[in-house]
Amino acid sequence: MNNWLKYLVAVSAILVAGTAAYFSITGLGILFSGDSVAVMVMTGSLEFAKLVSATYLKQRWDEIKGFNKWYLSSAVGILMLITSAGIFGYLSNAFQQQNIKLDQVSREIQVWQNKIDFTNQQITTLQSQSKDLTSTQNTLITKGNVNNRLLRSVDNRDKQSTAISKKINILQDSIVSYNGHINDVKNENINIEREVGGFRFVAEALGMTLNGVVKLFIFLIVIVFDPLAIALVIALN
Repeated sequence: MNNWLKYLVAVSAILVAGTAAYFSITGLGILFSGDSVAVMVMTGSLEFAKLVSATYLKQRWDEIKGFNKWYLSSAVGILMLITSAGIFGYLSNAFQQQNIKLDQVSREIQVWQNKIDFTNQQITTLQSQSKDLTSTQNTLITKGNVNNRLLRSVDNRDKQSTAISKKINILQDSIVSYNGHINDVKNENINIEREVGGFRFVAEALGMTLNGVVKLFIFLIVIVFDPLAIALVIALN
C-alpha cells in the first residue's frame, strides 16, 4: 500500500470511527438520561475496546485460539450493533426535535383550517336558505293575487334575503382573515419548511410519508456507519 493511501485510510478510519463513537455515546446518553454521564463513560470505554479488539483480531488471528478468539469476534459484532443503536437514537432524537416543531405548525394551521371548514358549512347553509326564500317568493308572485298581504310577505322575504347576504359576506371576510392567519404561521416557520423541504420532495417522489423517508435515511446511515469504521480499521492494519 502506498504511503499516501495509508494516510488516507488512517485519516478516514479515525474520522469515521470517532464520529460513530460520538454519535453512539451521545445517543445512548440521551436514551439513558437518568445517569447519562456514567452511561457515556461506559460507552466510550466500549467503543475504544471495540477498535482495539478489531485491531488485535486482525493482527493475531492465526495466533489466537479457542474461546478468546470467538468471544472477541462476537463482542466486536455485538458492540457494532450497540454503536449502531446509539447512532440511530442520536439521529432519531435530532429529527424528533424538528418533527415536534413541524407538528406544532401543523396543529396551528389545522386550527384555522377547521374554522374555515366550519365557516364554509355555515355559508352553504345560508345560501340554501337564501335560495329557498327566493324560490318561495317567486312562487308567491307568480301564483298569488297582488294584495297588501302578499306585498308585506314579499317585503319580509326581501329583508330576510338581505340579512342572509350580509351574514354570508361577513363569513366570507372571516375566511379571508383565517387564510391570512395560516399564511402568517407558514411565513413565521418558513425556515423549518426549508430545512425539511428536500426530504418532503423525496417523500413525494417515493410516495412515502416524511417520517418514513427520514427513517429510511437513518437506517441506511446506520447500516454503513460503524461497519465502515471497523472495515477501515482492519484495512489500516
